[in-house]
Amino acid sequence: MRKGQYFLAIAASCANIAAYLTYNWEIIVGQTRPNAASWAVWSFLTVLNLVSYQTVSRDLLKSVLPIVSSILCITTLCFALFAGRFAAIGIYDWCAVGFGALACLLWWFAKSRTTGAVRAQILLQVAINIGCIPTYLSVWSSPQNELPIAWVLWSVGFALQGALVWMSNGKRIEYLYPTNCALVHFPVALLALR
Repeated sequence: MRKGQYFLAIAASCANIAAYLTYNWEIIVGQTRPNAASWAVWSFLTVLNLVSYQTVSRDLLKSVLPIVSSILCITTLCFALFAGRFAAIGIYDWCAVGFGALACLLWWFAKSRTTGAVRAQILLQVAINIGCIPTYLSVWSSPQNELPIAWVLWSVGFALQGALVWMSNGKRIEYLYPTNCALVHFPVALLALR
């Protein structure tokens, strides 16, 4: 059973790595125009998510994807900053950052670190959803701003993470992160296909 869990953790991480490599290549060749707001927010939130998810799951294997995601998200943000293709930070982004900060505060002041991490996980998923709005709006108005392949790969990676949680008899809260992220990434691919 544990071999299957290792396979899913590696497969989810490989899908994520492939998505980031594809996305960064699209930046290099000018096929995508990343939204600065979304990437800055995601970089902040993914690190918070990693720490709270590890606290909730207490399983390093389940944290492989959040670790890979955090490193690559921050790397992509830095790369995109260097490439200089960014839009302005808007109201949705500030709202997402606010939810992320609120999650930190609630977690910090929680009497139980685990209970605080659960609350942080819930708020962080809300923040991730809000942080996606600028990208949705960008792709809605100009489908050519994003190519679907990276977004499909991210969705697949998060779906595999959900399967890992299922295979390891994870707690309900452990499903929130992969399910939410699969569901917020896939619409970008669909919008880009229009």
